[in-house]
Amino acid sequence: MTAINRRRLPLLSGLLVFATAGLLYAQTLGFSLVWDDFGSIVHNAALRDWSEAFRSFYARSTLPAGSYDPSQLESCNYRPLRTVIHAAIVHTIGIIPFWFHLLNLVGHATLATLLFFLFRSFTGSSAGALFGALFFAVHPALTE
Repeated sequence: MTAINRRRLPLLSGLLVFATAGLLYAQTLGFSLVWDDFGSIVHNAALRDWSEAFRSFYARSTLPAGSYDPSQLESCNYRPLRTVIHAAIVHTIGIIPFWFHLLNLVGHATLATLLFFLFRSFTGSSAGALFGALFFAVHPALTE
């Protein structure tokens, strides 16, 4: 293997991880909003009010706590950056499932790719890092 190819291997491996996650979950772009999307997007009043969206960084949601109900999911989760990003989508595009699914897909693929580079820096092994990052990328429980 030449020195040039050896330098490109990590980049190509990172692209492989990103493409694998992207292609595997691309079918979700045509799906509707489901289950917890109703609490975090459809019924989330913070997405319609910028001050409430930014308030989520330092204060709990004002939704009532109680038994698990996906329409009240925001009372159980601390995800202020997601709230602000979702608010930006709602204000610019509206509640169109494709854009929320695309955001999640790109975010997941990017995180899996960054994980590859983190694993590689810890272990020094591109093969081991690739295996770990691909496992993360394709495991369905990790796509939230």
